[in-house]
Amino acid sequence: MDFEIIVQPKKEVLDPEGRTITETLQRIGFSNLEKVEVSKRYVISLEHSDLAEAEKEARVIASAHLSNPVAETYEVHRVES
Repeated sequence: MDFEIIVQPKKEVLDPEGRTITETLQRIGFSNLEKVEVSKRYVISLEHSDLAEAEKEARVIASAHLSNPVAETYEVHRVES
């Protein structure tokens, strides 16, 4: 089973990479661009026969190993392989 994990900075945390990209794109002519937010996308494959157990394991991986709970949020979604 495949799961997509999206990790993003919390709204109250600065996103310097997103800010730099926004400013650069605006400077080269994309004047209508308001904001770029940067996130990380992971796709993991787990061998499970039980969907609930697989999703639980994906959430543990996301929360304990792929994100920083102080500064980031994460979402876990099942994806078709």
